[in-house]
This record gives sequence, structure tokens and C-alpha cells, in this order.
Amino acid sequence: MLPNLNVTTHSNSPDSLDLLSKAITLRMKEGLITDSACCRIAKASGGLMRTLIRLVQAAAVEAIVAGHESIAEEDVLAAEKKERAAFIPNLRQEDYQTLRRCHTEKRLLSADDAVLDLLYRRALLEYPNDEPWCDVNPVLLPTVLERTSDKELTRYGSLSR
Repeated sequence: MLPNLNVTTHSNSPDSLDLLSKAITLRMKEGLITDSACCRIAKASGGLMRTLIRLVQAAAVEAIVAGHESIAEEDVLAAEKKERAAFIPNLRQEDYQTLRRCHTEKRLLSADDAVLDLLYRRALLEYPNDEPWCDVNPVLLPTVLERTSDKELTRYGSLSR
């Protein structure tokens, strides 16, 4: 099993974004994707090559439909939205709470079935730099933050242990 490429570290500094961006630009003619769109796809992929390719393909389709000469950031946003929509039907409210805690703490909470299931479904991604740590899949993160707002947190309990 190949590990995810680290798109961030515990401190949220970029790590492998250049490598992921290069993987995109080496596969297409120059000028077919803007720099900002390329960077956004690299970040949104979470370091997963399969997701990277799927996002590029979806963004390319969005660009063609919109009549754009190259893939723009708005095309990537539409591709992210479609990728995110595939996660939502498979998540329960308690999954959002678990994902939010993992995002806050940047580590695996436990090896219980719920956490392992989130890792298996790639809603939660594990990164191997230094000591293994995890975070929410970047495509899913906006929904997790939205559905675990402070109002929701007080309703379902705090993020702390």
C-alpha cells in the first residue's frame, strides 16, 4: 500500500504540493491549467494520486462545458463539490464529530471501528511524516466544519476528550 503524499504537516506548512502539481502539468500541454487551479487540485487531493487524477478529469470536463480555454479555479471548485457530494450520503452525524476531533487534534483518536471505517473510506487520511498523524480529507473538510459549527458542538458535546 502506497502512503499518501504529505500535502501538509502538523503545522499546516506545504510539503509535497510541488510534486503533485508537477504530476498534473507533466500530463498536459502547457497553458491548459492555471497555476492557482493546479495548486488547488494538489491541495484538495489530500496527497492521493487517484483523487488528484479524478479532480483533474472532473475540472477538465467543467472547463470544457463552460467553454474555458484552460482549467480555472472555478472549474476546480465545481469538481471539488462533486467529489464532496460522493462522501456525504455515507456519513452519519457522529462521523462528523469524529472527523472534527481528528482535524483539531491531528492524530488518530483510537483504533475503534468508527475511526478505521473513516480511514478506509478516505474521509480521514493518515500521513506518515515523522510520527503518523491524520486529518480530514481536504475535499470533505468544508462540510465537516459547517456541520460541526460551535452551535452543533454544544449540542453534541465538546471537541475535547
